[in-house]
Amino acid sequence: MRLSQQEVNLILNVLLEKPLLEVRLSGSRVDDFKKGGDIDLLLICQNEEIRQQMREQKPEILSELKEKIGDQKIDLTIVDPSLISQDPVIEAMMNHSIVLKKNTL
Repeated sequence: MRLSQQEVNLILNVLLEKPLLEVRLSGSRVDDFKKGGDIDLLLICQNEEIRQQMREQKPEILSELKEKIGDQKIDLTIVDPSLISQDPVIEAMMNHSIVLKKNTL
């Protein structure tokens, strides 16, 4: 994984203010042998109301993340866990991702 533990901690400090089930890193930053690339974060949340709030707050969340870890390209994908297997793109992201934090219900 090409994020430092400090970057992971800063990301989680911002995102875990929200009631998420999982925060995952996907994309090229998962591969230690690649260079560059944006930070692709997959946020898994069961509650539709919270997912909608997060989608509406996405610009603010991205701004706060960039303030904490520096000006980097960050992508947030917010998903319902029950729909992952129905979307091949999200399913591929899940299959090639690393769990940064998993909360239990």
